[in-house]
Amino acid sequence: MNIVLPLESISEWHGVNSNDYEHACKLDDNWITQINIHGKYSFILGSDPSDATVESFESGIMIIRWIFSDDEEDLIAFCRSGKGITTTERSIDFVNHTAEWAIINAADDGRNADKQLLLFLMPTENITIHTSYREGDTNAAIVHTFTKNDVNR
Repeated sequence: MNIVLPLESISEWHGVNSNDYEHACKLDDNWITQINIHGKYSFILGSDPSDATVESFESGIMIIRWIFSDDEEDLIAFCRSGKGITTTERSIDFVNHTAEWAIINAADDGRNADKQLLLFLMPTENITIHTSYREGDTNAAIVHTFTKNDVNR
C-alpha cells in the first residue's frame, strides 16, 4: 500500500511509527481513497502493493500501478491508449494547491523516506481523479488519471 501526498506534508506522515499506517489499512478497500494529512489532500493507494510509475501529459498526470507486463514502455503506452478498461471506481474531485507531490510506501516514516520517494509535479488546479483497471493480452495496471477540470469551486 502506498500513499500519494504533497511533498510539503511528507514529514507529517509517520507510517508504522504512529497510528497513520493503521488508519491507512482501514481505508485499503478501494484502489484510491482520499484522506487528510494536516489539512492537505492526500490519497491511499490500496488493494495492491504493486510498483508505481508516474507519467505526465498536457492536462495532468497518470499514476500507473503495474500488475503485469513484460516491458515498462509497452505498459505505459497501453495505459495512455485508454484501452482495456474493465473496471472503474468513482471519481474524486479536489482542488490542488501544491505542485510537488510524492508517493511513498504507507508503512514508511515520511521523515526518513528520502531514498524511497517517487517525486512528481501535479497541476495546481481543480483536479478530477479517474481510476480504472486496464487489462490487455500482455499488460495490466490500475491507473489513476489526475486531470484538470473546469469545475468552479
